[in-house]
Amino acid sequence: MTIKKLSSIDEDVLQRLHRRYGDGSPLCMEKELASRTDGTLLASNDKHLADLTPEDSRALCASSSCAVAGGSVGAPHMPIHTGSGARTAPSAPSPVSGSSPTRIGSSSEAAVQRAGISGICTPAPPMGADGDASPPKLTVDPSQQFSVISEASTVTPMTPPAHPGNGDAQPTGKMPTREKALSESLLAAWEKEMNFTQSQYETLATFRKRVAEEGLSSPWADNLLNAYRFCQARDFKIDAALKMWRDHVQWRRENGLGEVVLSDDGLAPRLCVDYRMDQVPDLKVAYPFVHHKVDKQGQPVYIDRIGAMDLKKLKKACPDFSILMKYFIWYAECTMHYRMPAATLQAGRIVSRGSYIIDLKGFGLKHLTSETREFLKSVIKIMSDNYPECVEKMYIINSPLVFRSVWSMVSTMLTKRTKEKIAILGNESEYRKVLDELYANGIDDLPVCLGGKDTSCDFVNEQGPWSSILPNCCVP
Repeated sequence: MTIKKLSSIDEDVLQRLHRRYGDGSPLCMEKELASRTDGTLLASNDKHLADLTPEDSRALCASSSCAVAGGSVGAPHMPIHTGSGARTAPSAPSPVSGSSPTRIGSSSEAAVQRAGISGICTPAPPMGADGDASPPKLTVDPSQQFSVISEASTVTPMTPPAHPGNGDAQPTGKMPTREKALSESLLAAWEKEMNFTQSQYETLATFRKRVAEEGLSSPWADNLLNAYRFCQARDFKIDAALKMWRDHVQWRRENGLGEVVLSDDGLAPRLCVDYRMDQVPDLKVAYPFVHHKVDKQGQPVYIDRIGAMDLKKLKKACPDFSILMKYFIWYAECTMHYRMPAATLQAGRIVSRGSYIIDLKGFGLKHLTSETREFLKSVIKIMSDNYPECVEKMYIINSPLVFRSVWSMVSTMLTKRTKEKIAILGNESEYRKVLDELYANGIDDLPVCLGGKDTSCDFVNEQGPWSSILPNCCVP
């Protein structure tokens, strides 16, 4: 990737922009790029930039620095809000009239450097003989608006965040985990392993093209792995997969996952970084579930002891099940953003699925309240609709007779492909021979509550390659 001055963007890029937007486009892209030689300010929302290829998007980062922001097209002398006052960006021609201020989604110079987006408040990197320089990473969520701010703009650092270690990024020079996990070499090896048919390749390409045309894509979401998850979930039926993606984007917007901010490990959904739930320790006592280490294939192992759920304690920790649902959404998003990428790097190959152990020991009619039924249905729907193809194998152990009524309700919400991944096992004598082979270290990594020897699983503090980067939502 390269950074180029606006005046030197390749002619073929300008031609593609012209074909997409025409002379009367909202951005007048080709004229804007041709006339702006100083690279002072270029801003737009995702609807217009989403159609660009990643190469085009990087080319549009023509100034020597950029920042992810949530806002609309900037006007001359645009106030840059950072939480502790505002500075005024130098005047710049605005391609759209009636523009509104842009709110910067990052904090300080250190935060910007931490995410691999260099140059704000600092001199631009030296340009090579061919006009190239080390590139920034322009990465945003499908539902986000963003802006490109040049080195000429000044950004006032935010006041220190209330939650140390979250959103107060420090420059370490490390590439973010998620970015490393989606490297070209890892994706190429995964693609070879998947051995897609020509028809599947065509469907994946059509899916990405249509998503971009509808303004529902971005460098943040546009990769073959993401396209595969949604296409596979709908048996590579393009219209069904597109509907699923549209609904997913809308769901993200409605649940606070539409904004991307800088964190200690690069760009991340704001919910992952800022979410706080002080009652998590009490929640885990009432309802024990956790990710604990990785299996033989390097995949995260999720353990859920729903049979040990204490409804009275759960109601005390979460008086309203909406509180539990919010935590669940945060937890699921962190699996995609932290647990899977970290497991990928440790395994040296793409890890996009996990192993799931659901322990029903103690599960009875007392658990089948209207609220728990609604919670279970909501969880299954959220996972099926928004995090497809994330289960390698699910082991339901210690299943009692009453589980049959639950399974009749649950199974109707699962696809045939998902049901084929579920193994319903009985007591310890039956499931132990299966779970003993799950971990690379066998019963040494299997928690004692499941008949193993590992005494370290407390259902609060996670163990795995992701533990050092996973946000702590219990920090006051």
